[in-house]
Amino acid sequence: MAAWASHYTGTMQKICILWIGALISAPCFALHAQDANAADSPDTAKIRQTETNWAQALVKKDQYALDLALAPDYVDISAGGDVTTKNQQIAHLFAADYSVLSYDETLTSIRVLGETAIAQGTYTLRRKAGDKAEEERGIFTHVYQRVRDTWQCVNSQRTVVREQAAPLKAGEKKSEMPFHVPFTGHKKADQPDSSATPAQ
Repeated sequence: MAAWASHYTGTMQKICILWIGALISAPCFALHAQDANAADSPDTAKIRQTETNWAQALVKKDQYALDLALAPDYVDISAGGDVTTKNQQIAHLFAADYSVLSYDETLTSIRVLGETAIAQGTYTLRRKAGDKAEEERGIFTHVYQRVRDTWQCVNSQRTVVREQAAPLKAGEKKSEMPFHVPFTGHKKADQPDSSATPAQ
């Protein structure tokens, strides 16, 4: 009897250990499975198409396509810290100082979480800066919400990726980067208007 009890206890301990291991690893497996399934899901395809239409609308100044991509309560936070709404984004398409020349993005992740989705990736923006063209490279995060049978973006945020500085030569001192506090509403006279950048 004692031997059976010992065997039963040992078996139950093994089962408990297996269950604990499964519970710990389940979120990881679920995430990988979700990403794999989402790659071919209808929702992911719709979001990917919205991203494409959005990017093209910024270059073509397509008000209708931009209106479909952005939710009424959409909020954009640019790489420079400027906050704009959907109406401001659309109005800026026709502003005299609209400077977008081209906009290319690469989606690296689309995660659908019920009625919400998150799209992330990298972007390259070219815009006019006086008589020259400047280029901005960075990463973006877009938050989408389901609207009936489609998806609209409710929030976007961009972050510029700084290029790695060249190695210092012998005897050369490292110059400190200027300190920037976003949302102050102040910018230098020669700083480009980041509200003229896409809502990506």
